[in-house]
Amino acid sequence: MTSREIGQSVGRSERRVEEWAKGAGAKTASIGAKIAEARKAGKAADYDLDETCLIIEMGLGKNAAGIYRANALRAPAAGDKRLDRLEVMVSDLVKAVCILTRQHAPEKRLSEPPELSPREALRKLVEGWARDHGRCYHEAWSNLYREYGYRYRQDIVRAAKNRGMSVLDYAEEELCLGQLMVLAYYLYGQKEPASEGQG
Repeated sequence: MTSREIGQSVGRSERRVEEWAKGAGAKTASIGAKIAEARKAGKAADYDLDETCLIIEMGLGKNAAGIYRANALRAPAAGDKRLDRLEVMVSDLVKAVCILTRQHAPEKRLSEPPELSPREALRKLVEGWARDHGRCYHEAWSNLYREYGYRYRQDIVRAAKNRGMSVLDYAEEELCLGQLMVLAYYLYGQKEPASEGQG
């Protein structure tokens, strides 16, 4: 059989089968010799059943090659129609083996989602509180910044505005995002309100 015929019988391209044949040729002298001879003559190499099975084994594994060999030995040598039917049957069997192999492969586990950044955790806490309590987000953020000013004696809203930055960008740059997070948890993360100051 030629590489094209092998490819048709196992549902692979002729080029892929030629790659398999080169790999098998490195291990088996008769296949290597036929490839070299075919290059010189400008013809396709013609492999016997044993060589064909070695080539299929190189690409699809021993099970597929064994199925191919068993079906080839069962088929009568005469008649192109019978050979065509055999090739279709072998192709179907090889495809079935490939599908079964994929189905029994271990499942890929989903990786864990990434952790929230401190900034996103703060946003989730403040905006979640506002949503749960029917308040607007702006009011919740304003209250947080106001409480921060009272407790840490720093007006981060004005400081951010003077630098032309958002308050959260300023807090990240000045490394006070952790303080904001602690305060937000104190104000909004508890079941009961922590102070009268939250609007």
